[in-house]
Amino acid sequence: MRLAYLSPLPPKRSGIATYSAHLLPELARHFDVVPMDFGAPIADPAAVDLLENASARADLRSFPARLYHLGNNPHYHLEIYRTLRDAPGVVVLHDTVLYYLMAGQGFGGLVLECCDNDGPAGVTAALAIRDAAPERDVLRYATPERYPLLQGVLRRAQGIIVHNDTARRQLEAASYKGPVAVIPHLSYPVGDAALSDPAQIASRKRAIGLDPEELHIGCFGFIGRTKRIEQVVRALELVAPRLPKWRLLIVGEGEAPDDLLRESPIGGRIVRLGFVGETDWNRYLGAVDLVLNLRHPSMGETSGSLMQAMEYGKACLVTDDAWVSELPDAAVVKIPYDHTEVRELAAQLARLAADPAARIRIGQQARAYCDTQCRPERAATLYAEFIRQVASANHGAPQSMAAQDQTSAANWLETYAIDRVRAGIKLPA
Repeated sequence: MRLAYLSPLPPKRSGIATYSAHLLPELARHFDVVPMDFGAPIADPAAVDLLENASARADLRSFPARLYHLGNNPHYHLEIYRTLRDAPGVVVLHDTVLYYLMAGQGFGGLVLECCDNDGPAGVTAALAIRDAAPERDVLRYATPERYPLLQGVLRRAQGIIVHNDTARRQLEAASYKGPVAVIPHLSYPVGDAALSDPAQIASRKRAIGLDPEELHIGCFGFIGRTKRIEQVVRALELVAPRLPKWRLLIVGEGEAPDDLLRESPIGGRIVRLGFVGETDWNRYLGAVDLVLNLRHPSMGETSGSLMQAMEYGKACLVTDDAWVSELPDAAVVKIPYDHTEVRELAAQLARLAADPAARIRIGQQARAYCDTQCRPERAATLYAEFIRQVASANHGAPQSMAAQDQTSAANWLETYAIDRVRAGIKLPA
């Protein structure tokens, strides 16, 4: 079966591009896969650039199956979403809050999406968002979790793949009636040398210029407000007197609270490395002793950076919330999201800093979880079963949603206009 596979592809700076690079070779064992992306650069010579190839985009309807990877970054996923509108297929939903993806269409597009979700009331919601956003820039709106804006995707998805059961329940709450598959996020095999042996870690530290005598704590991935960097700094300030030799590495692009990092008394022990390529990412990940992956609020995502840290056999400290709560208690250290968060994080950092054996035990459990649940070949088999099931169920179904979209837009616009007229007319009592 031919499968159109639409996703950001390497070398784009996207965790989903890395995900696809590891899934595609295994998925090719099951399908005649045609990888597709929008805009150069694309490293895979067999991939199709749909931005440059309009005929290939038009030909999508001829594929028996189409797979769309959707995340929250409009730079990488907006054209994929627009293509889904015209040629429905199976959606891999990497986030269940898609506010930023939809806001990437500008204020006008955001209005349409809000109305697609909430009918005429969506106009009021979009205006409230714009007025609350800094400088009325809807991409800078601070509480996207209030507006998941999923309905545009749910109406077009023939089936949905998510990476955790929390996301599946969120789809149920959003009244999605189509088939859903929960397929754990990939971890990318790195060999037995990744196990948390102290001598191996010391060797990796020396190889990249780190002091092997220091305890290295790592935060990896896109750095945004949900990553709890302020709470991390406050916890490290509490525990610093008990950690004479340590350093925090922040690896990834994004917006860390730079003023806080500069003003903190431990600022000199914090190193911001910014974006690094996959090779350097793995070198730093292999060299740290502990990984912090705090997240709140959840956007329905599964953290690829956490999965890879677990693959490396790292002891990871995580927020006990949403999908992370589904992980085995022995495989991660769960930090409560409440008033005790900073104090508990500090206590666990002190405990693990002083107990290398405990770090190894937790890391071994994390690696075992990845071995049984997160291998690319296992995921590809589950993908193939689900895609074939959905393709069979949708054989002969309409291939375009354009007419339905127009009808939907007309309905909410008509209702909104009528409500506005009624509100403006003062009828006699």
